Amino acid sequence: MYNPLPHLINAVCYEGVLGLTWLANKMRVSKLTYVDQFVMAYGGLRGAIAFALAILLDDISFPDKNLFVTATILVVMFTVFVQVRDISVNK
Repeated sequence: MYNPLPHLINAVCYEGVLGLTWLANKMRVSKLTYVDQFVMAYGGLRGAIAFALAILLDDISFPDKNLFVTATILVVMFTVFVQVRDISVNK
């Protein structure tokens, strides 16, 4: 059975990033390029897609669905808050 939820999440994330960066570029001296916007949107989708796939698991086929959802949230939070320290900004 086809579920359009992951595609909808992708579209909303891309539109949100493009819209907000367009608005931010109106006031910025150093503008964000389309490559910067794509990287921001694509990087932000990893957690959204993983979470959407975990939520879509069938309760009957996967009795431990809540465990999968919790593990997915923890991995996303770990990558966002802990691994972000490894990113260095070249100036």
